[in-house]
Amino acid sequence: MKSKMVEASLLTEHDFGKDFKFYEHIIGHQHHDHIICIECGKIEEFVDEKIEELQAAAAKGKGFTITGHDLNIYGICEDCQAKKK
Repeated sequence: MKSKMVEASLLTEHDFGKDFKFYEHIIGHQHHDHIICIECGKIEEFVDEKIEELQAAAAKGKGFTITGHDLNIYGICEDCQAKKK
């Protein structure tokens, strides 16, 4: 069931696979993507213009107009990598 705030386009809902939802406000929040640590759950936001350009080119090449997208990268953060050493 969607949150009333998601339905009202005030929040966006993310499911990063940790059995619970993450919410971010939309108003005044610049588009960004996420890198998620699969060990501790740390989430970093980032913006990369090259990635945005590649996505636009891929969509154009397939005859699509982008209306939105989500990019999530999963890995192990520096802190968790250091703990394993």
